[in-house]
Amino acid sequence: KISSALGNLKEHEQVKKVQSFAKEHKADTAAYIILFMGIIISLFSPLYGGAIVGAVVGIYFAEDVVNTLGNLKGFIKEKGKLKSLILLGLMIVFFIALPALFIVAAAAVGIKQLVSPTKGDTK
Repeated sequence: KISSALGNLKEHEQVKKVQSFAKEHKADTAAYIILFMGIIISLFSPLYGGAIVGAVVGIYFAEDVVNTLGNLKGFIKEKGKLKSLILLGLMIVFFIALPALFIVAAAAVGIKQLVSPTKGDTK
């Protein structure tokens, strides 16, 4: 009975779409799984879960972080000083609550930039 239910599940259209996506985007699928595991682990161990999530975030947003930090004056001018200060306050609180997330994310950004440096904004 269970094997027939699993067989029916494998034939379902949505499952086929997910399988197709996973086969075509192996790195993204691995990142989603690792990110999900990091979120679950952070419920029990914020230090380790935050480190896992920080690694994924650092790798995926390395270019955005470098571009934003490189154009910090423009970012503050665009968003305004008040919004920028509020965002800074939020980041400080997140850093206090989840230091591993920020430390590992920063390390991942640094490592990714060493491995494949950005050639400027690609947009």
